[in-house]
Amino acid sequence: MGLPKQAIDSIVKLSAKERLDYSIKTISGIETLYLLNGKDDWICLQDDEGKEYLMIFPESEFAELALQWNPHALRIDKMELENFLEDTVPLMSENNIRLAIFPIDEKTETIILDPIEFAKMINDYFNEWYGEEFDLPYLSMVLQQKAINAILNLSSQERCEHTLKRIADSGVLYVLADEEGDWILWGDEKNSSLAIWPELEFARIMANSEDKNSDIYEIEIEEFLEDGIPWLIENNIGVAVFPIPDNPETIDMKAIQFAASVNKILDESYDEALDLPYL
Repeated sequence: MGLPKQAIDSIVKLSAKERLDYSIKTISGIETLYLLNGKDDWICLQDDEGKEYLMIFPESEFAELALQWNPHALRIDKMELENFLEDTVPLMSENNIRLAIFPIDEKTETIILDPIEFAKMINDYFNEWYGEEFDLPYLSMVLQQKAINAILNLSSQERCEHTLKRIADSGVLYVLADEEGDWILWGDEKNSSLAIWPELEFARIMANSEDKNSDIYEIEIEEFLEDGIPWLIENNIGVAVFPIPDNPETIDMKAIQFAASVNKILDESYDEALDLPYL
């Protein structure tokens, strides 16, 4: 049996936060969620800047209501929670698409979540109430929130030092790019820099805070030093090291200085300095 009309009417009157709590509890209980499907793909909400948010619903009745206000939706898809967490969440995270949790319409306030944050909330609920969790490797790779906050509270100089050591250790860094894959630069025509981050989480924080559309790209440090830095030098573009939202203080280095600093760490800590002719 489906939900009685009286229950549906009461639930749609919940606040955005209450609908989130209801969704986490219900989806965890039935281990199923619902999405709207269009002609070719799932239906997403779009904001004024064109950012997309995949809509999910805790029960089919609420997805059916959403069919009425979304002209592009043709049918409802039922999806097992385990499949969504294991397959869809990593794909959404990679493409920087967030979740709209149980939207009522296009205007009513709706909680927007990073898909990995949603997965963590589900796993926390399962652990608390059932004493078990889904095996989601990507969660173990995500920095804990306390660690994230601690790093965000570092000074610009400390963030710079953290970044240089971290990317030398991990062998990768992260940049923002537009829809065509071109790097997004900071500043103006006379003084521009490429912003880089040491971990995906911090690039995502900045991407989510930006008004314009942006994608996150992971670049191997060897490729960046051998190919990216010469291009930056040629075009007189610097490197903005680990900028964060609402904080104007960021270390801005000359591209060659950045390369020299990273290569020094690679040499002294790992005996793996790269042969970079421009140094």
